Amino acid sequence: MNAEKLEGFLVEAKRNTYALGIKAKKIKEGLKEFTFKKGNFRYVDKYRGEKFFFGEETVFFGKKAVWFMDYAGGVKASAKNHKAVYSFLRKALALVDTKRPFRGPGRFTEGKFSYSNTSKRNANWFSGREIIKQSGRIVYSLDYVGCNLSE
Repeated sequence: MNAEKLEGFLVEAKRNTYALGIKAKKIKEGLKEFTFKKGNFRYVDKYRGEKFFFGEETVFFGKKAVWFMDYAGGVKASAKNHKAVYSFLRKALALVDTKRPFRGPGRFTEGKFSYSNTSKRNANWFSGREIIKQSGRIVYSLDYVGCNLSE
């Protein structure tokens, strides 16, 4: 599997699903799903929840899973407007790039909101945490872990 093609596809898929602001498809029992397909690649993001949520993203090449990520997190109970937090999160996630194709950039700020994403990575696996602060107070956090299954 060509890593550059996989990472390029991941960036395109992430920018064209949740980050774009489209509605997820409801599949069953509270489970929601985003999908994106291009050529032989197919991206599937399934999650449950709203203010707090958990989910998984999988990239398939043909019928074979080649990349996977689990995530869990959400808006803190003290956050006054979770919709504003998620609106800002979508802007941050739209800045995903091929150097770190799992979530958003290392840092992003707009108005009273700031986003940070710290991650570890080697050739086969990665993990990280993203945090959103509003006026210096943490209002959202998410942890993620995943791996390249094609190695």
